[in-house]
Amino acid sequence: MKSQTIDDSRDYRRALGSFATGISVVTTHQKHGTAGNGDGSVGVTVNSFSSVSLDPPLIVFSLDRVGRRLANFIDNGHFCVNVLAADQVNLSDRFASNEGDFTCEDLGYTLGETGSPVLPGVMAIFECTLETTYDGGDHLMILGRVQRYAYDPDKGPLLYFRGGYNELAAPSL
Repeated sequence: MKSQTIDDSRDYRRALGSFATGISVVTTHQKHGTAGNGDGSVGVTVNSFSSVSLDPPLIVFSLDRVGRRLANFIDNGHFCVNVLAADQVNLSDRFASNEGDFTCEDLGYTLGETGSPVLPGVMAIFECTLETTYDGGDHLMILGRVQRYAYDPDKGPLLYFRGGYNELAAPSL
């Protein structure tokens, strides 16, 4: 293992890719299509989702400050973290880009109790209200208070490792 200074951002990103992460699509919904597209639903793929606290139940994820969807999550005050299952690469790809369709309108979602889209077939969901935000350099860290959650213990996760998707079978509980 060779120690590096952070002068090569591409190499630094490769090193960060050594940490396998789960993939989630965070969604929010605005009334009357005010999200800028379609029915007002918006989603974004993240691998920066993490639990922060059990009491109170808090989670965090981060979004690029220049991303087109950031304002939707701040302005709405609610969101849903949809943890993707191993067979949902298509959802990850759909919401990963700043180009193209990042609405949920054709996915058959339901609105959760907080008013955010709950995507079908996901492994787990965490419906949240916005608690606060924190500066995170070129990203904004978004802290949410979990209001409701659900999960499917029979599904395995979609993982991201060294620039590619990976799967992990669900262990027996």
